[in-house]
Amino acid sequence: MRLRRFPALVPRRRPWPGILPCIVAVLAAVCMASFTPLASAQGATAWSFDQVLQQALQSHPSIAGKRSAQAAARADLDGAQWQRFPSLSAEVPTGSQETGGVVRIEQPLWSGGRIDAGIDAAGSRVDAAGAAIEEERLTLSLRVIAAYSEALRQTARVRSAEEGLAEHQRLLNMIKRRVVQSVSSQTDQRLAESLTYQAANDVSNARQALENALAQLSQLAGKPVRLVRATGIGVGEPLPGASLERIMRQAIAYSPTLHRLEFEAQAADSEITLQCSAYMPKIVLRMEKPTGGMHTDNRTRAMLVLQAQPGAGLSAKAGVDAAVARREGARAAHDVAEREVRERFTLDWNEAEASRQRLDNAGEASTTSTQVFESYARQYVIGRKSWNDVLNAVREATQAQLSLEDTRAQAIAASLRLAAQTGTLAGRARIDTDMMPTGDSVDTSIKHGLLTLSDRAARLTGQHLAAARLADLQRQLEQLDDNAAPGVVLTTVWQAAGLEGAARLLHEPTPGELPFAVYSASSGWGLLQSHGADGAWRGEGIDGRALQLASLAGLACVGLPRRSDKSGARPGALGLVRNALWLKKNVFVDAVLATALVTLLTMATSLFSMQVYDRVIPNQSFSTLWVLVVGVALSIGLEFILKQVRSRIVDHSCNDVDHELSEWFFQRMLGIRMEARPASVGTLAAQVKGFEMVRGVLTSTSLFVLTDVPFALIFLAMITIIGGPLVVVPLVALPLALLCGLMFQRAIQAHTRKNLNASNRKAGLLVEAVDGVETLKGSSAEWMMQARWAELVAESSHAEQNIRDYAALSQNITAAFQQLTNVALISMGAWFVAENQMTMGALMACTIISNRALMPIVQLPAVMVQWAHARASIDGLEQVISLPNEADNGQFALTPRSLDTGLRFERIRFTYGGAQKVALEVESLAIRPGERVGLVGAIGSGKSTLLKLASGLYQPAEGKVYLGDVDMALLAPAVVREMIGYLPQETRLFSGSLRDNLLLGLADPGEEAILAAAKRTGLTELILGQPRGLALAIAEGGRGVSGGQRQLIAVTRLLLAKPRIWLLHEPTGAMDAKTEARIVGLLGELAAEGVTMVATTHKNALLPLLDRLVVLQAGRVLLDGPRDFVLAKLSGKPQAVPSPATAPVAQGAVA
Repeated sequence: MRLRRFPALVPRRRPWPGILPCIVAVLAAVCMASFTPLASAQGATAWSFDQVLQQALQSHPSIAGKRSAQAAARADLDGAQWQRFPSLSAEVPTGSQETGGVVRIEQPLWSGGRIDAGIDAAGSRVDAAGAAIEEERLTLSLRVIAAYSEALRQTARVRSAEEGLAEHQRLLNMIKRRVVQSVSSQTDQRLAESLTYQAANDVSNARQALENALAQLSQLAGKPVRLVRATGIGVGEPLPGASLERIMRQAIAYSPTLHRLEFEAQAADSEITLQCSAYMPKIVLRMEKPTGGMHTDNRTRAMLVLQAQPGAGLSAKAGVDAAVARREGARAAHDVAEREVRERFTLDWNEAEASRQRLDNAGEASTTSTQVFESYARQYVIGRKSWNDVLNAVREATQAQLSLEDTRAQAIAASLRLAAQTGTLAGRARIDTDMMPTGDSVDTSIKHGLLTLSDRAARLTGQHLAAARLADLQRQLEQLDDNAAPGVVLTTVWQAAGLEGAARLLHEPTPGELPFAVYSASSGWGLLQSHGADGAWRGEGIDGRALQLASLAGLACVGLPRRSDKSGARPGALGLVRNALWLKKNVFVDAVLATALVTLLTMATSLFSMQVYDRVIPNQSFSTLWVLVVGVALSIGLEFILKQVRSRIVDHSCNDVDHELSEWFFQRMLGIRMEARPASVGTLAAQVKGFEMVRGVLTSTSLFVLTDVPFALIFLAMITIIGGPLVVVPLVALPLALLCGLMFQRAIQAHTRKNLNASNRKAGLLVEAVDGVETLKGSSAEWMMQARWAELVAESSHAEQNIRDYAALSQNITAAFQQLTNVALISMGAWFVAENQMTMGALMACTIISNRALMPIVQLPAVMVQWAHARASIDGLEQVISLPNEADNGQFALTPRSLDTGLRFERIRFTYGGAQKVALEVESLAIRPGERVGLVGAIGSGKSTLLKLASGLYQPAEGKVYLGDVDMALLAPAVVREMIGYLPQETRLFSGSLRDNLLLGLADPGEEAILAAAKRTGLTELILGQPRGLALAIAEGGRGVSGGQRQLIAVTRLLLAKPRIWLLHEPTGAMDAKTEARIVGLLGELAAEGVTMVATTHKNALLPLLDRLVVLQAGRVLLDGPRDFVLAKLSGKPQAVPSPATAPVAQGAVA
């Protein structure tokens, strides 16, 4: 159906400039046709629908009222935030002869959660007020849509009625002429006049209804508007390519009513916390300065005030009950509102769809009725139809046209209502037209295409999404919420895929942040990669088609991790742990504050002792004693709670850090290049485990340095305030005790390194002995391992005993200093008490506080031992991190989508572990795609080394190995391992089930595929020959399974992996003749499929399968050529000259 234009509306007064288009108008541009404003005769600027709507949204009094409520809520939030700051007050006595007063400043230190809960509640009310504004805008938008749609309908009715009136008038004039000519009767003329009068009434009624609709629209816009010209209206698909359920989810996610109720529930939750905090005491730092008065002590006093309201329990409980009721009410209202949103949206959706169907029927009815009328008019002239038939036909044609316009207006209104209820269709409209064409059969849900998008995004960032992870990723996607935010979904997939970096939500993307992903609910995912000079964003969709966007408005944009420059220094082990802890800095700040508060509360016991000795006992004031006991009990209880909370939050955060670091170090250990792996596996494992010691020491040391040491100075200040000159004693004792504690630091660190070294070697020996216990028993060599173990235990014990000796000596010296300090403090204080310069209670308080001030010095030896262990662990971790790793060049690794299956070696030189002897030296060797090459030679000739280099597990010290035409060192390891399947000489299985070992590193293809592969290799005898099938338990290392069965499992795993290059190291070395024949036949089938194959063998069974042999000797290529030629050459028999394409290469001693 041809699309028509909107009518233009203009204000009768001065036009209002600067109105921006709004969301619903853009949907109107998609659903109907773009509108070109028309100017009136007086030169007034035309108003389109979006301008009328924007004017209503900006000027309507209901919006202004909601904004005032939001401003009030923001003022309440500011007031709640000011509660964190100090408050100033003054007390001035009146009605007495006292002239003095008190100026007081109070700073809240701990409010029991009151302040935070108040801020949260006020913030939720601000959010609720903002949602209320949006809710009112939606309500007002629906009213404007209704009025505007009615104006459109009446405009069309006026036009159709005027056309019908003109047609009736034409027929009336015709019948009058026929009456004059005596061809028709007066009855026909009166009938035509009657119907013309009814048509005129229809025009008047339509015009009056149009004026009413414009008046209602003017009331909503706040300015009079009138119709300039109407050129017809049209309707398009309400939401192209969208399904009801998906768009309804978006409407629910947008609904401001639901957001408002959610914020109100959050405010009620915060109110519950606020009311519950009334049970908790408050701690306030108060500073007072008396002013005026003749007998006033004008010194400034500083004190910690513990405020509690035991009697507030009942009122607080009532407040909690009321807040709980409000929260439950908000949740219930949310559920009701969600049902209403679903019901209203479903009705509008059904109305839009039904209107479109009715529109087609009405269009056909209008066309048919017009054709009937024209046919009747022609037949009337020749006398085949009566005049009554003609008039009835024209009346029916007019009514059919009116019905058509009504239906069209209803479809437009339903489309606009859907636009208003989704709220973000402006951006979606641009996607539909500019980005990716969609249809009813296209799935554009947030999960659709994510795997394809992630794979392409990983390649753009120099990474590779392993195919083995796809099945697991798909299962994780199925568990995600369909309403999850795009940034959350892509981040989850990115992390689950094991890719480096993290996706991030972009609010205002710039060209400098390319590439990034975009998502629209109506068109799905896309990947933008460039920004043109014309302002257009370009990229591709998940279907591979080109993508071009004029604007990003309304789109969810998710940034991808950048390629980082790893040429700089890699962070050390200490830096890694420190950075991981720094990410939890908020938790540790809370822990430091809690520790500081606990330390302050510990002074309550010393102050309690002072008050008891100075006031209670001399005056026998037991009422004061009970007040002091209650206060100290509350302080002790609060201290207990703070310690528990601190312990929990620190332990929880440390567990998170342990989890993250253990994954990082384990991944780092697995990524160590094979040629750089240390000799002892157990030592390596013990070094990796050392990060736990580093984390624990950093955590405890941070709290020690940030709390215990600074508060020692605060305690000294308290001693100065209470005891005056007595502070000299701890001031002298502190540096002396600290010096004694540091005297043995170097010795402790040296012995700690020896102890850790011996412990690591013990771990290595233990792993080696357990793994090779069968060999030890078979060789009767247990006594040798026992002797080595005893030697390492003695070395470790000696170092550990030295550490304990030095730590105990340091601790005993500092403890002695602490006792001497107490003796000196009490002795000196006794003189002051005797001279009445201080009280007995003050002396007791100073003694207790002095012990607390010296506590950090007493703890210093233990901290030193812990730090020495941590330093030794850091050195071990540094050794692990410094080893060459596959991930070092990950950001620069190439991830091509396709590669040639040929292999090429150029000037290769390789040695094991820095040995002087060269294990392999090859000048040039090429293996063509699809070729089957055998490596033969004596033991130690370099066959295994050549296969390991070809697999990419090892890298040559010199030269390059090419996969296709690309240096293998430049390729991402995952790309190489997906193309190359490597079967080692000794197959190692891992603890788990048979299925786990068959699918090691692979996606689960299903039991049918596993059994089919097992049938081809002959593994079905093992699977079906025992009751557990694929669930057969496999012990560590594959114990309990024969060597031949282990090889069958490895070959079956390769068959399931479907690599394009097979590297086989003695693939049938442990098999019997029957199984070997089966495997050789299988390899022949694979060779026929074009698989490139390289195999080493000492058996003749594989030779018929190979078409080329490479003979190695002492690490060099001795002979290279066709199989038969090489075999004849080796046997000394005469041989034919090979063709140039397969000419042999005899290098002899020349590399």
